[in-house]
Amino acid sequence: MLLANWLKTLLRSSRSSRITSRPGNTSRSQRSPRHTLRASAEILEDRTLLTTAIPTVPDLIAAFDTGDSADDNVTNKSTPAFIGDAAAGSTVEIFANGVSVGTTVALSGGTYVISSSTLADGSYDITATADDGVSGVSDPSSALALTIDTVAPNVPSVPDLSSTSDSGTANTDDLTNDTTPTLSGTSEASINVELTSDEDGLVGTASADGSGDWSITTSALSEDDHSLTATAKDIAGNTSTASAALVVTIDATSPAAPAIPDLATASDTGNTSDNITSDDTPTINGTAEADTSIELLSGSTSLGTTTADVSGNWSITTGALAETVHNLTATASDDAGNISATSATLVVTIDTTTPSISVDSLVTNDSAPPLTGTIDDANAIISVTVNGQTVTAANGGTTWSIADDILTTLADATYDVSVTATDVAGNADSDATTDELTVDTTAPDAPSAPDLSAASDSGTANNDNLTNDATPTVTGTAEVGSTVTLSSSIDG
Repeated sequence: MLLANWLKTLLRSSRSSRITSRPGNTSRSQRSPRHTLRASAEILEDRTLLTTAIPTVPDLIAAFDTGDSADDNVTNKSTPAFIGDAAAGSTVEIFANGVSVGTTVALSGGTYVISSSTLADGSYDITATADDGVSGVSDPSSALALTIDTVAPNVPSVPDLSSTSDSGTANTDDLTNDTTPTLSGTSEASINVELTSDEDGLVGTASADGSGDWSITTSALSEDDHSLTATAKDIAGNTSTASAALVVTIDATSPAAPAIPDLATASDTGNTSDNITSDDTPTINGTAEADTSIELLSGSTSLGTTTADVSGNWSITTGALAETVHNLTATASDDAGNISATSATLVVTIDTTTPSISVDSLVTNDSAPPLTGTIDDANAIISVTVNGQTVTAANGGTTWSIADDILTTLADATYDVSVTATDVAGNADSDATTDELTVDTTAPDAPSAPDLSAASDSGTANNDNLTNDATPTVTGTAEVGSTVTLSSSIDG
């Protein structure tokens, strides 16, 4: 294009040499052809009219634009390569802050690719010139702002497992059932941080804030021990040395359900195999995976926790339980906080109410008499003791009894009948009375002869036993405490 402009200029100059002025006069050019040639030579010497086309702005080749962005012109390559367009076949030279750092020849299509000599870390304005060998060197292109950074960031701190992700019995043991835990740490401010597992590779990235703090919630981690390290990566793509490792154990597998709980024999009062007890703070035993944490539940209410021993055995003595039926179950949890399925149910009945029993008093001439009384527990076992003899009474639900001749012969005397009722839970109570039984088999002495009361002996004399009183009063003496029966030969 510049050559064509030059030719046009030259033609205009030639035409001007033929132009005449007034009639009879000729121009100086016409009079001196040599002057025209001199003017043409001056034009050839004017390089401003003959410079090569200016190349396009150099563009950093994407493969050399390291870091997370492929178009920020920040690189850790100290010999970067550039691409652009210039006049085909022209010699292209690139400059960094005005200093030549490389040359090449543009291809037939005008494209050039050129590698820089080694550049130190810093900021540069990259420009290009072209020289087609005919028209001269072009003006510099517009500048590309380039940053060279080959220095790796400082090493981040060792990662730390968040306490909210550190499940289980302790929030500082780095043992968790959270397969996507959150980890945090510090690094250079505003830098990218990568978290890597020796088992699962890259598990998360984040950008540190202005204070250098970062936090990463990982992708799903496999169940295993993971050595987690952090690296920092700047915008030029320089990566720090890996941090010291944090070993985190991922355990998402729950323990097996414990065996069905068992009421300790010592706590199973009454019948030792019926799980009905008067002990309201019973001891419950069981087995589970070794070293797991055991929780004993009544329904959904926790009754206590303990740790199974190395053989898996555990034992819990509860707090005071209400007097009712309790459905007891157990769960096991491991150090990572995984909780097992619930065990089968043990039904335990707490019964702390004693039965109430009484004895019917009896005076009899039967030396092995039947005895009776009351009871408020149809299932209670009733024990009757008289004069050292102990027998079991029949429980009729509301009354109890022992039949005639169950006791061996008793001598005439007054006896305490001691009765104890024991329910199925082992609660026992005894009657509150004494000396309820009197045995008397000896006939009393004969009474004195009956005597008609003077008040009942009407008529002229009050001692003739003649009276008009049809219900007379008769008196006499007899053995103390005996029952006196008065008989008539006429009326019986």
